[in-house]
Amino acid sequence: MRTLVFLVMLFVSTSATAQIKFAVELQEDKKTYLVKLKPEASYASPLNITNTAQVSFVVPTGGFQAGNIQNIKGNWQNNNNVVAPEKNPTKDYLIFNLVGHIKDVDYVEGEEVALFTFQNVGKKTGKPRFVQNKDIEMLQAKKLNIGNQISVLGAGYTNAYSGTYVTDAQEEEEEYEEGPESEDTQVLYGTFIEETFDLDITVEKEGIALEWLAEQKAKTANFTLEKSMDGFDFTPIQTVEAELEEAVRAIDDTPDYGTNYYRVKQTFSDGSYRYSDIQQEQFLVDEASITVYPNPVRDVFNLKLGHFSKLEGTVRIFSMSGIEMATQQLDASRKTVRINTTDFQNGMYFLIIESPNSKMVERQFIVENMK
Repeated sequence: MRTLVFLVMLFVSTSATAQIKFAVELQEDKKTYLVKLKPEASYASPLNITNTAQVSFVVPTGGFQAGNIQNIKGNWQNNNNVVAPEKNPTKDYLIFNLVGHIKDVDYVEGEEVALFTFQNVGKKTGKPRFVQNKDIEMLQAKKLNIGNQISVLGAGYTNAYSGTYVTDAQEEEEEYEEGPESEDTQVLYGTFIEETFDLDITVEKEGIALEWLAEQKAKTANFTLEKSMDGFDFTPIQTVEAELEEAVRAIDDTPDYGTNYYRVKQTFSDGSYRYSDIQQEQFLVDEASITVYPNPVRDVFNLKLGHFSKLEGTVRIFSMSGIEMATQQLDASRKTVRINTTDFQNGMYFLIIESPNSKMVERQFIVENMK
């Protein structure tokens, strides 16, 4: 029993100290930015699974537009930018999110991993830098999702991001202003592109509530609420007439399980239109309702799925050394799954629930078979 306690303490200690740093590096063409990470611990499969990640940059306001994203590891999207917020009107914020998981990188201590590249396809403003705590604190009042975050299975359940580092290429880089001048971006959506169009979403009992601010409402014909499950293909789900109130509110009372992406199309009286930024919300499960019992396990344990029973997926179990011990498909109609551990050696194991509609759920359990 002391050995088991030591293993648990060793894992918790390693998870608490293991950190990951980010870097952004300008490439030789003076247009392309490469985003990298460097782990301070090694994670082999399956502990190398990256569940969630976000990188956020700040640039001088004035037209910096992230584009030409090329994914190297994982699927990265730039959806939730914040332009000249009231708290800091001289800055714009670029936010890149990882969609899905990264499973094909063996993180090796001190070895860089390239994630994605992007370019400024808008106007010249200035070089992007990672947001810092002062940026996040400044914008907390609006509950804006700005910050740097990464969650790797082997690093535990908390945010493993610990700061930034400088690459050799960055040290040699000369001062410059990047990116080509673009045409006036106002022509994209009539003359209203620079007006405020903020979208906020929250999960409520009725479903997902959406509220937005949109100036030039006197010229607005209507708003169309659009939804997507992948962040690319959007479908209209509701039309809202323009009102005199400053804020417009709508409810999606049939959200899908998984990550729901939303945007609002504002159509003006002359037929021109524009879109809000894209916001996302996970309408999933209360992860606390997913439990393994009894724990420690003797011969057989129960996996209580809670609300997760509404989703289909796969349960995979790994040993501490990364060996896959068992795989079982979930039946969406069952709320509890029984898994036999008679053939397992005593020790700690990882349980992973994967679903096409949900973020990954992880649990740990200890086997203490009577042998």
